[in-house]
Amino acid sequence: MNYFDLLSPAAPLSIAGKQSFIANDRLPRKYSCIFASKTGWNFVCLQSCFVDMLMFHHLGQAPLVPQKEIVEQALMNIREFYQTAWFINDPDEFKCMQKERANRHLVWYEFFVSAFLVALLAEDESTLESVADYPESWFTPESMAIPIDPSLGHIYISVAAAFRSEPLDGQAEMENSIRKNRKQAPKLLFSAWEAARIGNQSQFEERLRSSVLLFEKQLPLVLCSEDELIAFPQSTILAAARRLGMQLPNFEPRIMARLLTSESVGLK
Repeated sequence: MNYFDLLSPAAPLSIAGKQSFIANDRLPRKYSCIFASKTGWNFVCLQSCFVDMLMFHHLGQAPLVPQKEIVEQALMNIREFYQTAWFINDPDEFKCMQKERANRHLVWYEFFVSAFLVALLAEDESTLESVADYPESWFTPESMAIPIDPSLGHIYISVAAAFRSEPLDGQAEMENSIRKNRKQAPKLLFSAWEAARIGNQSQFEERLRSSVLLFEKQLPLVLCSEDELIAFPQSTILAAARRLGMQLPNFEPRIMARLLTSESVGLK
């Protein structure tokens, strides 16, 4: 299925040229950067390249880098980030990685959401557990150019809690704060996850589909990149739900075009 054509004319760019740029220019440079200087920024940028390459496959572009190689390198990047003390000798990076409530410099959201989705799509249990064990219930997304609703960060943490090695402290209070959010998008998204968590397939499908349709409705008139075509939080919830035993919904192609799956990115 060529999902890129399905989403046109909303698609803003030709993915072929961008994929070539990432595969032949950005990935090699990011590899050399991360090996020469381990920084949070390099980890995030490299992971973004990996996700983009998987997304291009989903949209219908033949991969320039084998999918297996992309995922192996992405998982290696994730494990290095979460399982090693790469930041220990850099005061600034150490400050960004310190999990303390009073730490205003904590940076976690961008790398986490990417790593979590890749680990779920790859169905790599040990890496998934490392990612899921990282966030705490009191985390909120760091400041960004486009602000992230704290409830979205909490939804990600709630989903990750299902794959942790130990229960998440403060999970109930955190989830209550999501339910109290007056915005429709996070409440609908979280209701899809709650339906999956209790094993209600029909309710899960109905709410996930509604969440994707709302995502479409809220897209800006002018898109800046292909990334904006994909419903990443919904894709994460779908992948997580499948790990809990939910079936892949039989949505119409228009809806599936917005959702990354293990099959659509070439891993199955």
